[in-house]
Amino acid sequence: QQGDSPAPHDISGSDLDGDEYLVVWHEDFVPYNTKNAEPYEYDTKIPEKKFRTLDKRKEATVTILEIAEEDYLGRLSRLHLAFADKFGIDNFTPPAKDTLSTVALAGKISQEVDSGKTGYHPLNDNDIKKLNNALENKRPDFMDKAGFEMYESPNILGK
Repeated sequence: QQGDSPAPHDISGSDLDGDEYLVVWHEDFVPYNTKNAEPYEYDTKIPEKKFRTLDKRKEATVTILEIAEEDYLGRLSRLHLAFADKFGIDNFTPPAKDTLSTVALAGKISQEVDSGKTGYHPLNDNDIKKLNNALENKRPDFMDKAGFEMYESPNILGK
């Protein structure tokens, strides 16, 4: 596939220490008539968090505990997978009032990835509940997630 992509994001998240990638353009995964989605602008203007005290070790400990307590990355990633299955991977339209589109959710995940550096968490528990409500507390069968009603996914991951 070809198309515009912000140059800094060509290797975004990669630290070039031996990371390996697999790109599959199989017809079952990406039909040949699929148009490229508009690239999402992930650049953030959120400044990195500064240490507040002279005791760097104590501040580092506090920061690590804060990150552990407020880490929503796994929850958001699973929500994004369910959103992509139900609403489409390149959906720009929020499925419900006061919620996010699949693409906007990906942007929030990008910000959450940086939360350890910035101290900024783009979504809170209440926001995540709204996202769950948009999915009607259901998940595609391939996720096999306890506590949620399953539906048979009509998409490639459900086959």
